Amino acid sequence: MLPEQSYFVSSLTKSVSGALRFGYAIAPVGREKDLRQVAQSSFYGVAQPILDLCHALITSGAAQGIRDRVIEATARRTRLAVNALGAWDLRWREDAPFVYLNMPQGWRASRFAMACEKRDILIKPADEFALPNCSAPNAVRLSVNTCASEELFLKALDDMNALLANPSSPVDG
Repeated sequence: MLPEQSYFVSSLTKSVSGALRFGYAIAPVGREKDLRQVAQSSFYGVAQPILDLCHALITSGAAQGIRDRVIEATARRTRLAVNALGAWDLRWREDAPFVYLNMPQGWRASRFAMACEKRDILIKPADEFALPNCSAPNAVRLSVNTCASEELFLKALDDMNALLANPSSPVDG
């Protein structure tokens, strides 16, 4: 919308691989020097092999291919989660690597997260993503881009369904 005033900032971390802690920015024409100065004062540098790998991924088009597969996998996992937990109040988008699950009557997000953790299901209460001094919904955030196999992912969703249906479940049980 305003190319002469806009900076494009992104990373390969979410779009290609969480193992690539590599971000980049594109400055408006004539502002490259300012961007370089800010960037250089914000980090200590990146190892040359990582720079070479990221450069090769971007310039060869391989990063785009990987990103396309990540988008497909995220959408597929999101659909699995929505289908499995569809009886509950969910907030989701196929292009987001998480689903928000609003807690039904009888559950607090923190208590539900603890009950899930006892079953080796790691989720986060929504308040961990809220700004300080702001209210958060009574909800949990489920990651759909987990490294767990599809079988384990579906089992976790089934276990969550059972917990959600029984808010009197003991957390220690």
